Amino acid sequence: MKKMIMFFAIFTIVLFGKTQQIQDLYSTNPSLTYSYNNSVRWSVSSNTYRGSTGGVDAIDYASTDITSGISSWNLAPNYDITWTVWMSDNRTKVSGWANTSYSFAFVLAANNSDFTNASCNGYALIYRNGDGKLYLVKFTGGFNSNIEKNSTNISNGLFKHADNAGTVTSNGFNIYVKYLPNGNWRIKWQSGSKLDDADITDSTKYTTGSLTTPINTDFNGSSYKYCGYVWNHSNSKSAYSYWDNLTVTKNINPLPVELSLFTYKLVDGKVKLVWNTATELNNKGFYVEKNTGNSWITLGFVDGKGNSNISNSYEFTDNSQNFGKVTYRLKQVDFDGKFTYSNTIEVNVGLPKELTLMQNYPNPFNPATTISYAIPTAGNVSVKVYNSLGQEVATLFEGYQEAGMKQLNFNANNLNSGIYYCVVNFGNSTKVTKMLLMK
Repeated sequence: MKKMIMFFAIFTIVLFGKTQQIQDLYSTNPSLTYSYNNSVRWSVSSNTYRGSTGGVDAIDYASTDITSGISSWNLAPNYDITWTVWMSDNRTKVSGWANTSYSFAFVLAANNSDFTNASCNGYALIYRNGDGKLYLVKFTGGFNSNIEKNSTNISNGLFKHADNAGTVTSNGFNIYVKYLPNGNWRIKWQSGSKLDDADITDSTKYTTGSLTTPINTDFNGSSYKYCGYVWNHSNSKSAYSYWDNLTVTKNINPLPVELSLFTYKLVDGKVKLVWNTATELNNKGFYVEKNTGNSWITLGFVDGKGNSNISNSYEFTDNSQNFGKVTYRLKQVDFDGKFTYSNTIEVNVGLPKELTLMQNYPNPFNPATTISYAIPTAGNVSVKVYNSLGQEVATLFEGYQEAGMKQLNFNANNLNSGIYYCVVNFGNSTKVTKMLLMK
């Protein structure tokens, strides 16, 4: 059995077009204070948005809009939207949204700035149902005692913030929600203290939860212009809930592919690239590109799935000999010619035991090609090109080089079509490869 060595490098990559962002709206005005139903106090304290009872019992259904009808804000199907928020509270025995129970919610998008209004419909993260779990729901009829009955679960319960025994910590949950134009909703979370401001929009920082892919294809967000907070409370004079680190990002012109994984496996010196797409729209496929020096070469093309609402996996093996550090990337191309590049992956394959000369690429070529070779130690190297008569036609390099993978460009613009030979000399070793120039 062949020995297999496997290395992984994982990147979460989302390809976007133009964006608009609302970020941490209340951090800039910590003195802002609201008064709502039955003396419920909504305030910003230490840059944290807080709802509290203010020493009053039996508080029900306080809500506030934080967008104030932002110009051009909506969740139209040709957009993708990302929300992040930190949520926490100090209450125990959370049981739902009935008049005698208490919960809290972050409204992602709604058609009315008063989220308790009977005409208010929308989408929200709600903490409910007596199981201490958070749900992503589509709701109708506003936040009232019928919210349980009038909500459709887009996702199942994700985490338990407090159990029915009433254990609640001072920490909360950082939540990452994404809506994609194909109808997919995705949720990821990180429990504990608030993430740093620099990390809140980085989906890779949400490490303790799992990313789900529920589908709601009937969503039409043209009238969903408001987002904000809802809080329901009963039977305590000292209750409060927290929200902070809000960001809302609207990607107006999303590119067709959400790339969720890009990694590699190194097996017997061969590099196998593996990548996953979360969704695809108009995706023709991927060019696989490699750089062993100062320029990129195309290794091959992998067909895409076109349009897909499910996760798809792809792989490509670089069968050429590689030594030292090699860098890879994907060039995603859609059917109308648009393209974008992924992040790069750097692979350290190691050093050769002897002089190694790879086949030039491309071959046949016209008029330029790339020559790659590797040397095991530092020393003097000579790289020359000869024609079929044995006459030297070009000296590509002559001098001292450090050990590792090398790459040279050969331009045959002034030469005739035919067979040529690349000859590499290093110490007492010589390697030769045949090249075909076709004009």
